[in-house]
Amino acid sequence: MRFRIKLQKAGAREVQTKAFNTLTADYIEFYLRIGGNLPDCSGAETRDEGILLEYSVNGGTTWHLIQEMVPSQYRKSKFVHNVLPQTAKSPRTKFRLWQVKHSGAGRDQWAVDEIRIGSYERMRSLQDNFNNHADPVKSGKWLTITEGVRGKYCQARDYTLILANQQNDKSVVTKDLRLQTGDVIQFRINVGCSTQFRLDHPVMLQYSHDGGQTWRLVHEPCYQESDCNGLQTEGTIYYSGPHGSWQNIIIPVSETIAMHPVIFRWWQPGGYAFSFALNDVYIGPPCPENCNRRGTCENNRCICQDGFTGPTCADTSVTQYGLFDWFDNHHDPSNGWRRILGGSLGLKCGVVDHGNALYFSEDGTREAVTKPLNTTFLRMLQFVIKIGGNDGSFSCTDPSNRNEGVIVDYSTDNEITWNVLKMVEPRIYNTTKEFVTLDLPADAKTDHTIIRFWQPLGYGGLGRSEWGIDSVIVGVNETNAKTFYDDFNMMMPDPYKWLQAESAVARSSCQSGGNALEFSRDTGMYKSSLNSAFKVIHGAGV
Repeated sequence: MRFRIKLQKAGAREVQTKAFNTLTADYIEFYLRIGGNLPDCSGAETRDEGILLEYSVNGGTTWHLIQEMVPSQYRKSKFVHNVLPQTAKSPRTKFRLWQVKHSGAGRDQWAVDEIRIGSYERMRSLQDNFNNHADPVKSGKWLTITEGVRGKYCQARDYTLILANQQNDKSVVTKDLRLQTGDVIQFRINVGCSTQFRLDHPVMLQYSHDGGQTWRLVHEPCYQESDCNGLQTEGTIYYSGPHGSWQNIIIPVSETIAMHPVIFRWWQPGGYAFSFALNDVYIGPPCPENCNRRGTCENNRCICQDGFTGPTCADTSVTQYGLFDWFDNHHDPSNGWRRILGGSLGLKCGVVDHGNALYFSEDGTREAVTKPLNTTFLRMLQFVIKIGGNDGSFSCTDPSNRNEGVIVDYSTDNEITWNVLKMVEPRIYNTTKEFVTLDLPADAKTDHTIIRFWQPLGYGGLGRSEWGIDSVIVGVNETNAKTFYDDFNMMMPDPYKWLQAESAVARSSCQSGGNALEFSRDTGMYKSSLNSAFKVIHGAGV
């Protein structure tokens, strides 16, 4: 039963249902607002001006209380969910909502919306690509969608679920599911269709074990100063900017969530200017290898994105072997990076190692994520980092707490899960650069390893230190070569033979008779070269 009614006239104010067979029903739920400060909804200051929810199994002769709703807790529309008492289950049960006392017409008003009397479904999975029903609620998969419409959002080729043009909070709520640890929550999301980061009005993915009475984030933000059990994360909060284009999200279901029947909701604070859209929602047992986050799970099989095929949407292209980047290009980092958010090449924090650094100072997400790299036979990750560091001629915000550090982690499943390599903590009052060398663990040595440097947003939008990284190396062979030779016939020094060639260019020089590695540019910096590691055997010569 769904309807909306406002009660504001003089006399008795009561909403009473017809008699229902509730022998198989489990709950009654609705949205309620009592009074407030609006011109057409005000007053209700005392407890006896609140609302009572009651039931009767004898035609209304006697009534029994289910819940009392105190006005102070319902100044804004609030979801109410009650499990039916066993004594309320009968062939002919009536329910009523009524106000004990009010101050007359136009005072102490209240409104009720979307009353439902229903049974828990305990669905094993949920799947919706929003292509089959003009009204998504009628698909039978959703408990509530606040004025959502089906349409094409932000260059989407297929239909999506759009929540926009609403002053009230926007939410999409699933029906109840019975999940198992290791199941997945998969969806595509676009927040605001904008590259501009906004800290306000994000979309939050939450879960409830009590029918929607209380909500918690699927993952809470957790940073250095907290006990995160090795999981450093921004949580299941999605902002315009990093999620202002369509992003594929996959979240493994934890034991905590699978412990009880659960409902999920995507929720965004109200406001006409803000919007988001969902597509390809799937919750349930995972498809093979989670489709490698390159496809969607439908009917236990992967529907791959363009350019990928096979039962797991695997990427069969050859990945780059390691990474070497000194950020000495005047404009852009090397092509070994998948994305860089909140950063650019520069010197605002001073020289980190030499020349330009990859420097992060912008509002919002700050991260540098490599492309998938072949690290199968590589030994280490090495870089130089500087967090803060005013040195007279440069303006660079210094750190003030531990959460302003930089987290280095890696993924071997295309960014579904991450494993922390190191948390580089800021040096308060001592912003000198730090040289970091990390051994790659065995499970980080694959032909598709992604490495990420990122700084938490922090709690409440507080200011953060600026930082820069330089001289990033993912390299050094586990099995070193026994010989070394380079005739410099390439346009640039071979990055798989040379770790560094500063102020050097490969060309014919000084009557060399062919290309040589020439050091002649006047950059005001030192000139040097470093070769990759190789094994030196006793008796060998140079």
